[in-house]
Amino acid sequence: RTAPARRALLVIDMLNDHLAPGRPLEVPRAREIIPALEARIAAARKDKMPIVYICDQHEPGDSDMEEWAVHNVRGTEGAEVWPSLAPKPGDAIVHKPTYSSFTRSNLAETLAALNVDTLVLSGCSTELGMLATATDALQRGYAIEIPRDTQAGMIEASEQMALVMLSVMPPYGPAREQLLAQ
Repeated sequence: RTAPARRALLVIDMLNDHLAPGRPLEVPRAREIIPALEARIAAARKDKMPIVYICDQHEPGDSDMEEWAVHNVRGTEGAEVWPSLAPKPGDAIVHKPTYSSFTRSNLAETLAALNVDTLVLSGCSTELGMLATATDALQRGYAIEIPRDTQAGMIEASEQMALVMLSVMPPYGPAREQLLAQ
């Protein structure tokens, strides 16, 4: 391609129920990436790069809670973005009920409105939500970037496996061509 990439920063699941110590779905290493993610968010704002917050959110009594502990319930403090990373006016917020940020959400429409073709993925649960979102993004023709210092997995071995898998997957060619032509 000859045109520069049109990037958006996605901040995935950096929520109180994943970052606060002792929560049932705590991702302890996620707290370690906060300084780097704060810096990346500040740089994105300075460069006028769109920022999209992806927030796992569940209704009370969601059957997903039968498999996972109760987490990220709509309207609770646990479902809110970690305070130092909180969205500001102009940032997009997308709620999702499952692993991929594209499933049962308005992410596709949000990205289309932003006219982006490259997603910079950051956040936690690399081997779950980030992997599912990245795979869906690649199939939709988006290029992806995952800066190592702004992602955190639940288990180091599975985090590394997810990153290696994604490093060998290019965007799906026909979908990429269509996305770049828009």
